[in-house]
Amino acid sequence: MLQVRDRKTDLGNIARLEQYTMSAATPDGLKRIDNLALFHAAGSNRTASVARMANLLQVSSAYGRAMESVNRTRMCVALYPVLRALRADARMDPAQIEAVIASSAEGHAFPTNLDRDPPVGGLAPASQQQLLRQALREAWSVATLADALRAQDPNRETG
Repeated sequence: MLQVRDRKTDLGNIARLEQYTMSAATPDGLKRIDNLALFHAAGSNRTASVARMANLLQVSSAYGRAMESVNRTRMCVALYPVLRALRADARMDPAQIEAVIASSAEGHAFPTNLDRDPPVGGLAPASQQQLLRQALREAWSVATLADALRAQDPNRETG
């Protein structure tokens, strides 16, 4: 249940909240608020006159995509020599290496421009994860991997 603590200031905010959001009550009596224009800033909340408690869960899409953007090409290029060394010295097992690849490299080949980036040997062009795995398997140089990843970048832009 959404509680209003300070009636003088919060009534206007509640009216705006109800105008621009969709909400649904959950079976346990809590209220879920879906606001497509939710802005959240971290920082201290030291308002003494208002008692607040909320769980903020960011769910950006059904695909679990974060709202932030990360330069995964740079991440892959930076991680590759370390992964290659740890793999060569058997200091990481294949499952650990796969976990690093899954958490750092883009696993989706889309969005892409299929005219400039046609599928080769499959239904989709290679993803960053596939290129990183191939580079490790075939012991590519850092420069070769960087060139292959950067060649994909213009095709992945959606703007």
